[in-house]
Amino acid sequence: MKPQPILKPLYISAHRGGGRVFAPDQSLPNVEHAMTLGVTAIEIDLRPTADGGIVLSHDDRLPKELFGRADLILSRMPLAEITKLRYSATVGGRLWKDLGILTADEVVSKYKDRMNFQLHVKVPVESVLELIRRHGIWDRAIVSSRDLDYLRQVKSADKRIVVEWANNTLGRYQEGKKWKPYPMPKQIELYHEAMKKLSAIGGEMLCTKLLTPEKIAICHEYGIAVRPSVMSVGLTDGARFIRMGCDGLLTDNPAKVLGGVEKCLGKDYLPKKGQSVYELMQSRKNPFTKAHEE
Repeated sequence: MKPQPILKPLYISAHRGGGRVFAPDQSLPNVEHAMTLGVTAIEIDLRPTADGGIVLSHDDRLPKELFGRADLILSRMPLAEITKLRYSATVGGRLWKDLGILTADEVVSKYKDRMNFQLHVKVPVESVLELIRRHGIWDRAIVSSRDLDYLRQVKSADKRIVVEWANNTLGRYQEGKKWKPYPMPKQIELYHEAMKKLSAIGGEMLCTKLLTPEKIAICHEYGIAVRPSVMSVGLTDGARFIRMGCDGLLTDNPAKVLGGVEKCLGKDYLPKKGQSVYELMQSRKNPFTKAHEE
């Protein structure tokens, strides 16, 4: 039987605010470009400032090549100082000279009526919960964390918020500095254990590496949607993951991946304009059986 996703349409997220093909990651023009493409969500990295603010940045230290300094560390700077920083970069093939660091409030308030937000959290649980409450985006946020207890706290605070477990070591063990896969029977056992834990807290999604159709099928047995932990998914590997039965993709090139979804599965699997991530997850086909609850 051909593997099938349990999400329809698929969950397509633009990496770091829109994918880095058009503009620098997590910049305003990048976010606005992603908005025009029709993705499900934009992925944004939430970083804390010294005075409790939240800004968008993958790393705590800002890149020297953009700012001309190597000593700009977000967690050591107040929000007001960060928002004054400016840099120049290529946007859509042209040089822009007045780009700045975005705040989470700025992006969410501007786009919350039209877009979902995949929140890659590097801030305390209460900070992300307050952000969601402040803007009323419980139905448009998916909180992604490597820490299952972090996700448990989010769900305990508001069961409506969608959560994703980013578990890149599932089915693997560490030997020295390298991660190696367990034999497949052990991997299958670990997947069942992990899905029991995730479903027990009400989790909806898994992000991981080394996916196979069999592993994806296990996730689907528990009603868990799954996507690969591959950041720069393009047209070719996007099609490969789609054919495995994956439910979502995170990509630097949303336009190509959306084209791949349509080619592989048809227009019905393309993101629906305006659909909230909560609504999407509520529509999951869920073959979870009582056998798994026992």
